[in-house]
Amino acid sequence: MLIHLQACLPITNNRHQSSISDAVAVLEGIGSAAKCSVQRRQSVLLALAALLVLPAIYSLTRSNSAKKSVLTLISEPYRLDKIYRSMEGPWSVQSEIQLPAQKSPTVQWVTGVEAEVVDAVQQKPISQEFFCHSNLTFAEHKASPDQYNKELGGKTYLDWRLFTLVPGRLSIELPPGFGVPVPSNARLDYVTMSLNLNPGSDGVDVRMRTNVLTVAAD
Repeated sequence: MLIHLQACLPITNNRHQSSISDAVAVLEGIGSAAKCSVQRRQSVLLALAALLVLPAIYSLTRSNSAKKSVLTLISEPYRLDKIYRSMEGPWSVQSEIQLPAQKSPTVQWVTGVEAEVVDAVQQKPISQEFFCHSNLTFAEHKASPDQYNKELGGKTYLDWRLFTLVPGRLSIELPPGFGVPVPSNARLDYVTMSLNLNPGSDGVDVRMRTNVLTVAAD
């Protein structure tokens, strides 16, 4: 009986060692697969990071062919010597304004509008409380927005009004890379209105000074 057990022991040990070897091989395979999976994941993340970073690097290093311009508009003088509530104050319109002309681009991109109230004579900034509103629109007696939309290939949805400024929001500047497309041959109107809510105050003469920010590019 002892001989039989001794004879069987090596067989049992060999099977046990074989099972251990198989288990080790399986674990090594799992570890290798996990390592490959991590490497693939890292490669994907690096590729995504490159896709995100390269456009930013290109935009910073490429030559800037867009031509930026500022058109300054000065309104008529407004005499404020009594109470003028909202939509009741003196106003004026500057008609058929042409944006800064460029030779090659057929489109001017309006990227922002900035207005401020200034003294009518010295044109120095004064209290902004006299500002009622302003509207930058396409010229009333020129082509319609629908005509301009067709001229721009039917891919725009321009309306008569482009920008509106109100008390508390005397400037609008769109994020970099954004703008309102305006054909270079288009004409614009700009309306400004004042107000005065100070009873018994001395009269004041004001103007509205506005900067229209544009970029010329097709």
